[in-house]
Amino acid sequence: QTGAGTLRSGFLIGADGAQSRVRRLSGDFENYYQGFAIEGRMPLDPENPPRMAFDFNVSGPGYGWLFPKDDHVSIGLFTSSPTLTFKKQDLVAYARRKLGRMDIENLSGHPLGMGGWHYRPRCRRILLAGDAAGLADPLLGEGLYNAVYSGQLAGRAIILSESQKKTAGYIYDSLLKSIRLDLQLCRLSALWFYRMPTLGHWALTSKPVENALMKGFALGWPLGKIGTGFYRLPFVTY
Repeated sequence: QTGAGTLRSGFLIGADGAQSRVRRLSGDFENYYQGFAIEGRMPLDPENPPRMAFDFNVSGPGYGWLFPKDDHVSIGLFTSSPTLTFKKQDLVAYARRKLGRMDIENLSGHPLGMGGWHYRPRCRRILLAGDAAGLADPLLGEGLYNAVYSGQLAGRAIILSESQKKTAGYIYDSLLKSIRLDLQLCRLSALWFYRMPTLGHWALTSKPVENALMKGFALGWPLGKIGTGFYRLPFVTY
């Protein structure tokens, strides 16, 4: 029931983000939790442009970032902790420490859906995708790849359910296995990395790992595929 009238459908894909109303109303996926990111823009000083930067463990498990662009600097803070959030003054303090400035514009906050390694669809005809299913990566907070891919898998599950004697929810659960495995790897990596950042920094800056991550992410691969396809990456072309 909506303000525009009653809507009916054979299936419903909840792709309505971290604050998903479909997830809340369906009662599906109780292990969901949220991370958080806050970001803004600062005018670029062409005489003194900053270098791109990641600052890990700025506050709990997460990082701060600086991304210089053509006419501005993207600046932000991310945490995968369900108990931490950032306020404007936190980002202002980070900007002052990194750049000696506080002129942040276009400030916005973003809850990130996490916990998706636990997501097992219980509904036959209601499927959650992307942040609604907690599919953001707890290591880096990236969620776009899994959002697009899970949406494709949900559509495939619905099509297959009409030709197989199985429900869309059952098929979708099976198709999500690769995403759940990738998120488990990211979760374990995050637990290790943020507890031992010195060792994690050494690993990230070692040439084999650095080259694999840079090439894998440039190819659009998630962390799990980079890990399992480590030996193939030198031979993969863009």
